[in-house]
Amino acid sequence: MSGSYRAVLFDLDGTLVNTIDLITASYTYAMEHVLGYTPSESEARGWIGRPLSDALREMHPEHAVELQKAYQEWNLANSERLIRPYPGVDGLLGELAAAGLRTGIVTSKRRSAADLALSLVGLTGRIDVLATLESTTAHKPEAAPLLFAAASLAAAPA
Repeated sequence: MSGSYRAVLFDLDGTLVNTIDLITASYTYAMEHVLGYTPSESEARGWIGRPLSDALREMHPEHAVELQKAYQEWNLANSERLIRPYPGVDGLLGELAAAGLRTGIVTSKRRSAADLALSLVGLTGRIDVLATLESTTAHKPEAAPLLFAAASLAAAPA
């Protein structure tokens, strides 16, 4: 595949948008609410980057659906309060655009959650492509989402 554009692909959580406190608090809430125990900080962070449903099915298959429901409800209710911008990201995106680079995000979040996070930190419309959970059938750590984003930007995946 030969691309005619140069591009930079980013992760969303903990990279362009400060969502880590929201993610770990949502995970902790779900575990306490459904299973009655409080996970350690390292456990709450340990699955970040993978699709939520995959991680929960792997860790607690018999409670995965209930855990995901509790996580998503708490997460949505607390997104506005806990999602924060990282200083300098807006300027960085402007510099990349000025240098002729296209930008993309590759995340294991659902599209609606990614759009909400970008909106809450003022980055809506600042990214050329957003590859989310719905974009591919294979997900991180597989290469499919990265290849999808690169192809969407007409960029060589180098």
